Amino acid sequence: MSHPSFESQLDAYLDGELAAVDARELEVHVAQCRECMEFRDRRLALRAAIKARVPTFQASDVLRARVRATVRKAPRVRPWRSLAIAASLAVVALGTWQLAARRSAGGGGGAPHRRAVIGSAYREAMV
Repeated sequence: MSHPSFESQLDAYLDGELAAVDARELEVHVAQCRECMEFRDRRLALRAAIKARVPTFQASDVLRARVRATVRKAPRVRPWRSLAIAASLAVVALGTWQLAARRSAGGGGGAPHRRAVIGSAYREAMV
């Protein structure tokens, strides 16, 4: 086949998994390319043959009831809890980092504030 990506795209298309834009591009290509049209027809025939020959099984009522009961008993996962904990830790880490950065940039806690007060007192004394 002269179109190597066509096979995987065709399978995704037949399964309804392609995005609308990609599906339309594939349809246009198939309409214009005889080789790809024949490949599509063979793939459709294969899918139909498999569907016709593969037996389907129905679960018994007892099995359905057991599965439903098991699903109801299963603990419910609450993903928002994990996200809330992660967000809280991120806020604490960011706050700690910012506090440490401010202290190290000022040469100690409150140094910029002390300089402003001393400068203000010095200016007042000079007047």
